[in-house]
Amino acid sequence: MKLKLISRAFTCALLFLSANLWAQKSKAAAVDKKIANAALSHAAPLLTQNTKDKTAQVLMNLASAVLPNDDDVVYIIAMLGKGTKPDELKNKMPLNKLIRLMLKQADELYITSKKSNIKTGELSHYYFRVLEVLKPKDPAVIVGLFKHGASGRN
Repeated sequence: MKLKLISRAFTCALLFLSANLWAQKSKAAAVDKKIANAALSHAAPLLTQNTKDKTAQVLMNLASAVLPNDDDVVYIIAMLGKGTKPDELKNKMPLNKLIRLMLKQADELYITSKKSNIKTGELSHYYFRVLEVLKPKDPAVIVGLFKHGASGRN
């Protein structure tokens, strides 16, 4: 079973950007990994209940884009492909904490992209798109998406 992608462009862009960030081995890459692991730990149980859950699909796409060769990501995809319930992952961060961390990371990446003209703004934009699914009415998410729209990254 293949997970339905919310947006092929979204996933491809995240794969490209995550590869660039991982090559830098920066603090931002460590935070991205933490976010991806937490997203995976939330996506897996939701997907075992309903493979069409939009929130779970977005979180799984984020995790698999940032950590494409991670053992946990491959394990979850393989187990879901077999129709078997995967074991729970250890790294369970509360969803509200994950959302706060994603907001902070998206803002920091946006600011970094403005200061040094690095393409981290695109990754920031994709974080805001994921947050738009998780918390569509959150003022910080709306403002972040607006900033990206105003800067031509829509």
